[in-house]
Parts: sequence; C-alpha cells; structure tokens
Amino acid sequence: MNAIALWIVLAISQRQVSPQSPVTIEVQRDVKVRHNSEGREVRGTLSLNDRNAKPFRLKKGQRFQMIRIGQEGSCRIKIEKKQYDLTSCPWVDGFSDHQGDIFRVVERER
Repeated sequence: MNAIALWIVLAISQRQVSPQSPVTIEVQRDVKVRHNSEGREVRGTLSLNDRNAKPFRLKKGQRFQMIRIGQEGSCRIKIEKKQYDLTSCPWVDGFSDHQGDIFRVVERER
C-alpha cells in the first residue's frame, strides 16, 4: 500500500500522464506541430501522424486536450474543434524526458 501511495505522489509531482487520464496541456513556449521529415523526434516539436494534416504552430500559453493515448507514446489531441494524431507525446508515462519546461499538464479530467 505504501508503495502505491509513493508511486502516486511521484507521478503527480512529475506531472506524468497515464493512459486512463485525459488531460489539458498548456505550451510554455511556441511549439511547431509538423510532419517529421528527420526520422527522429525533435525536442520541443510535435510530429503529425497524418500526412493529410497541415502543419501549424501552438502559441505560448495555448492549451489543448489529449483525448487518447495510442501505441508507443503516440496520442490524439484536440485543439478547438480539430483533432490530430501525433507520433510522440512526451508528457505521457514512459518518456524519460517529459519536456515539462515546454508542455505543462494543467488539468486531469475526472
């Protein structure tokens, strides 16, 4: 029981997100959301997982919701009324660098 309580405290303090926790994320600086042409993830950039989606930029302070976690760290986000699939979502559990200086978990849905 103590181990579970400790894990919960650590997860909340590190602002990690588990698969069952839809959340609102706020960007702490401008973030490019684009197609990944480099073959690797770039810190502070989100990569679209849909070739038909148009690249865009999230402005500092802008918020979006993660509505689903996919396989291997991917997720689906919702910005205003549009949804986007991303190849990598660093605020999700399993990433060694949650990029907390760039992506801040604001609110967990209940």
